Amino acid sequence: EVSRADRGLAWNIVQGVLRKRGSLDRHLAEAAGRPSVSKFDVEVRVALRIGLFEILETRTPNHAAVDQAVQLVAVLGRGRARGVVNAVLRKSISHNFEPDVFENHPEWLVTRWMELYGHSGAEDMCRANDSVAPLGISIMPNQSEVVEQLREAVEWIEPATVSGEPL
Repeated sequence: EVSRADRGLAWNIVQGVLRKRGSLDRHLAEAAGRPSVSKFDVEVRVALRIGLFEILETRTPNHAAVDQAVQLVAVLGRGRARGVVNAVLRKSISHNFEPDVFENHPEWLVTRWMELYGHSGAEDMCRANDSVAPLGISIMPNQSEVVEQLREAVEWIEPATVSGEPL
């Protein structure tokens, strides 16, 4: 049994790690003093990415994120790497890191966006692509009471339209 809050946190972590994998990997490589994290076993990379994402992007206390990553690498069968995971994540906490907006996207895509939209347009596209997608809710047309309940429950709702007409 997993609580609703824990499921939400897990979803946020999975989505965030996938969205920011490039910058997480560079930060981890710098903290580990390696050119790349590709030499780490996949289980170690996963634990490091999750731990670093929690440190940088969630309210999880740093010590708890490190401890959870160390436990995760052991559960994933790479218990001998606990010390490495602990050391790299602790070093990454104090490591000054400036993410590059382009590094979370494939090079071919960034190149195409630069060709189509210029440098600042490509940068805007990457920033938008790195952000959390807005929530979309679909409601059947005959459910107007649900729409009214949602409007009362949420501060802002923008109804979907097609050709300027409300759906």
